[in-house]
Amino acid sequence: MKLRYRVEIRGILPGGLANELRRRFGEFTHYTENGRTVLTNLDLDQAALRALLDQLWDVHSELRLVTTIDDEITLEHR
Repeated sequence: MKLRYRVEIRGILPGGLANELRRRFGEFTHYTENGRTVLTNLDLDQAALRALLDQLWDVHSELRLVTTIDDEITLEHR
């Protein structure tokens, strides 16, 4: 079962990582503000979520938050 996720890390994504994540996990939105980077609209199953978190771990990103996005909220923010 796939869910839509929002992931926050401290700091910025290392160069080129956003493109690599898109290649592996599909399209998503990301932005950086107030010293954190937010990746949102990640449509992932549990195995893909684990792989994404492993990828962030491998580049020494500090994970701040992982949450699911309710479909109603997602539709409002498109």
